[in-house]
Amino acid sequence: VTPEDVDLDKLRSFLSDRLPGYAVPPTITVLDGLPLTANGKIDRGALSTRLEPLPDDDPPRPGTEALLAELWAELLEIPPPGRGQSFFALGGDSLLATRFAEIVRRRLGVELSLRRFFATPTIADCAEAIGLTADDTQETEEGVL
Repeated sequence: VTPEDVDLDKLRSFLSDRLPGYAVPPTITVLDGLPLTANGKIDRGALSTRLEPLPDDDPPRPGTEALLAELWAELLEIPPPGRGQSFFALGGDSLLATRFAEIVRRRLGVELSLRRFFATPTIADCAEAIGLTADDTQETEEGVL
């Protein structure tokens, strides 16, 4: 199959019928083949340079969004993503999502459930979810001052 043979509308419909909404990529780029590393794995860095830019590529806002963009770039081995980009569209999967949740727990002290992360897979939405989670999990000490 060549890139010209692929009907993107049919492919998107096919994926929408079989995948949850967060797993359907916002853009689909058809390639002749995948770039591979010397050991036969997908070369994510080389792949990211061959893909079309994703829509809604505003830069992350300072603070939590910028930190998440750095974490995603490190974890996914890509340039820092925009705030509207989906972790899964950028090459993330459930195993990497689990690693990300653990990194968030260790570095930010926030528990981010996989369920919540799958429901908020963009930098902006995830930053908001982490903010809500942080507020919900803050413990206060009661007593007399």
